Amino acid sequence: FNWIIGGFYNKFELVGSSTEFTPGYSEFLGLTPGADLEYFSEQVEDLTESAIYGEIGYDITDRLSVTVGGRYYEYELDTFFLESFPIGDPDFVPRTLDQIADLELEPNQSDDGFLSKFNISYDLTDDALIYFTRSEGYRIGESNGLADCPAFDPDADQFSCAYGPGEVFNENGDVTQRDEREYGPDTTTNYEIGAKTTLLDGSLTLNGAVYFIEWTDPQLSSATIVAASPITINADGAEAKGVEISADWQATENFRIRGSYSHTEAELTEPVPDLVRTIPAPTEADPNPGFPNAFEDGVAGDRLPGSPEDQFSFFATYNQPLSGSGEIAYNVGYSWQGDVLTSAGGRGGFPTLDSFGVLNGSIVYDAGNWSATLYANNLLDEFYETGVRNNSRFNQVQSGANLRRHYSTVGAPRSIGIRFKWDIWDK
Repeated sequence: FNWIIGGFYNKFELVGSSTEFTPGYSEFLGLTPGADLEYFSEQVEDLTESAIYGEIGYDITDRLSVTVGGRYYEYELDTFFLESFPIGDPDFVPRTLDQIADLELEPNQSDDGFLSKFNISYDLTDDALIYFTRSEGYRIGESNGLADCPAFDPDADQFSCAYGPGEVFNENGDVTQRDEREYGPDTTTNYEIGAKTTLLDGSLTLNGAVYFIEWTDPQLSSATIVAASPITINADGAEAKGVEISADWQATENFRIRGSYSHTEAELTEPVPDLVRTIPAPTEADPNPGFPNAFEDGVAGDRLPGSPEDQFSFFATYNQPLSGSGEIAYNVGYSWQGDVLTSAGGRGGFPTLDSFGVLNGSIVYDAGNWSATLYANNLLDEFYETGVRNNSRFNQVQSGANLRRHYSTVGAPRSIGIRFKWDIWDK
């Protein structure tokens, strides 16, 4: 028998405020000059988490082992959030942090539950093990940090705020189907079958696994109806399945090769109303439609954004001992990944980031207490994008001004250099 037992406790308290000034804007609007505090928010958060967990393992035979475990958890989240837009109001006095800390909190959410784990493994030989694992995962919910929207009034200006489910949000009487104010916890049930092996007298390690993850109430990125503020919402369901393989081969005393490959298919299993926030697509009749909110529903089968379906990496090192002292190491590595969606299902006009591969290399002379490295990163000078903001629909001409709200972040170009390292202390 072997066993583990443990406990966890976390207490997190936050008191904060945010101010935004727009000098000269109040006077430009014909309001009180100098009253340029355009935005003020205050936030208090009190989060308490605790858990007790444990597992017990038993060797049924010399080759067959079983492990079962569990975790009981609970958490409670209390919050307060208020936004003000006092532009032109000279009598508005922001509360201090001490005053904000004394505000009465509102119970936001709480939850508790039990997670289980089961694993069985069998040693086929002294160098090969197969296993099956079923486990459950959990992530707490949170507030989106936005004030509640007041009842819809077509004659009133709306500022940044969040609607609750069933609330009217436009003059047509349409109601929201989701909660923009907060998001709840999500859970996963994970199944994995794999093997861990050593071959060629232990010089080669080869591991692999296939897995399936069922995701309940997954937390996904979206935006509010008013002001399109970024928020997190809960969808009804998603799943991921895939395979992972890794290898590490000490081919000779001086030559080592490592590599890995993974394939993942992650997608929605249920529709998600108003998941992707965007704006209307331009047309020939109206090439600059402005920036009214438009939403597209997520559909069952939509691929989830943020990660590639396929990726692999390869690394090799050769160490050359020198006749005197020290050695030279020759290193090369190549990493490749497939395309990445920037919105669920590629909806809303959001682009797909192209696949790319990056080749790195280095030659290292190690003299013991000092070393010199000649390196080349992104040796092939690959152009690749790593992220995106908005999409091309947001690049428009309004009132004679070119507005450019869409851009992508890119990886570093080829860089070649020399790096020295010196250990000034005796070993």
